[in-house]
Amino acid sequence: MGFVNYSTKAVVISENKEHLAVTEKTNDQENTDKILTLSEFFNNDNFAKLEKITVLELTHCQITDLPIAFENLNLKRLNISRNNLSNVPACIYSGLNYLEYLDLGHNSIQVFDMPPGCLLHIKTIKLNNNLLYMIPKWIVTFQSINLEELNFSFNKASQYTYHRNSYNMHFMKLNKLKLKNSQLIDDDFDFLKCLKNLEYLDISNKGDIFINKFHEVDNLFVKPKWKQLKILKMNNLGLSLFPEGVPWLESLSELHINENCISWFPDGIEFMVNLRVLNISQNSLVAIPDAIIKLELLEVLLASANNIEICPDFSKMVNLKTLDLYDNLLEHVQLNCDTLDSFDLDQNYISKLDFPNYDAKKKKLRDTFTKTEIRIDNQKLRYEDDITDSFKTCSDDDYGKDDVYGKDEDTSSFHTVLVNKTIFDEAEDWDSPDPIGQRHPDIDSEDDSWDGEEKRIVNKKVKVRKKVYVEDEDWMFQDVEDIQS
Repeated sequence: MGFVNYSTKAVVISENKEHLAVTEKTNDQENTDKILTLSEFFNNDNFAKLEKITVLELTHCQITDLPIAFENLNLKRLNISRNNLSNVPACIYSGLNYLEYLDLGHNSIQVFDMPPGCLLHIKTIKLNNNLLYMIPKWIVTFQSINLEELNFSFNKASQYTYHRNSYNMHFMKLNKLKLKNSQLIDDDFDFLKCLKNLEYLDISNKGDIFINKFHEVDNLFVKPKWKQLKILKMNNLGLSLFPEGVPWLESLSELHINENCISWFPDGIEFMVNLRVLNISQNSLVAIPDAIIKLELLEVLLASANNIEICPDFSKMVNLKTLDLYDNLLEHVQLNCDTLDSFDLDQNYISKLDFPNYDAKKKKLRDTFTKTEIRIDNQKLRYEDDITDSFKTCSDDDYGKDDVYGKDEDTSSFHTVLVNKTIFDEAEDWDSPDPIGQRHPDIDSEDDSWDGEEKRIVNKKVKVRKKVYVEDEDWMFQDVEDIQS
């Protein structure tokens, strides 16, 4: 196979025993690194050096294909993400039988139906951010029984049909599944529920468009085969109600259900005894129930950007390490600063934030967020307080003081206001010309006088005769001449 399709951009070869990484050359690279072009890297001399390499990373290299000679390598990890691949390289089908980790993410691959050579050994495969219109058949037919992690997020699959009676389904080890923005619908719940070893499930949306659309999300939690689900992510699904089946997932340790429209917690939240992380930010919650105190293992509670007015006594939660109540409607909060490692209470109605080391602990929490999230310091001002501060009025006792009326240099503007204010209190002369603007030429002074009487319309009671019921209605269908005769 020729190398005409490969980029001639300079890359950096960093050799570290069995690990070979190939990335773009940057200005801050050390002189000890070996500088090659991709065409130079893919020559016969270098292939002899790759026999002992088990990890190969070729990211951001504008690769459109791989040499067929790669099929003979003994790689266990291959990362060719963020390139220009439109098809799966042929060497992945014909060789590389011992691959355990394969990353093809962020390319333009449309089809991956043929099983790879590493079918029986692959444990992690990442196909996210491609153009796949269907999930690979060798996955939904459960041919790769040792597969443990699948990332199929940001693809265009229209269906997730699987073989219900497949014998291998009972031996599948898949425990981590990412399907963010993957055009999931309610009909795909059956495929999700059949994975009995599932421990991590992400069916969230990212962005303003709902790619994963569910009408009855509660059906996902009706008799699923997985019993050890630990991490569940359901962000930005447009949920108006907290799924009723979630509190009964006793094995759950992390629940991320932020960016929805949920307004209250469901009954039974106290039964999530193994929950350690709860992220319910950017919803419409009005209160946090006292039942949450019973979650003794809870370490992280993220509830920013809600409408929370009532919350429990967080000082009773001895294992709570991170508390985020930023941007709510709280007037007071009870917590133990000694046990908390980080917390944020800004943008509430709390009058004083005199907690020990509050600024340092707030900064520690905000450092964990992305740079795109900007937060405002200090507390909220109520609307009444804002008006009082902007328009301060004087009391009746202040009117006799020198600073109001006693100084002659500031009374000119005041007298002007008085004249303008009281001019309409004087007796008005209706016959005098209109002081405001000019009158229409067709209106004269006689139109200003009124000597008539106002007509009053009085509603009188009128007796209405009852309608007579006519039993024989045949006369309605007779001609007029017949009736007169």
